[in-house]
Amino acid sequence: MATPDQILEQAIALKPVEQAKLIDRLIAILDVPDPENDKL
Repeated sequence: MATPDQILEQAIALKPVEQAKLIDRLIAILDVPDPENDKL
């Protein structure tokens, strides 16, 4: 499994449109109610 730093490096290499799509998907994941996310 890739580390967060490796994933970040790959995300930085994406085109801006692809980065925006990735961000939208990540936000959607975090938008689901989750007590662990609320603690952060």
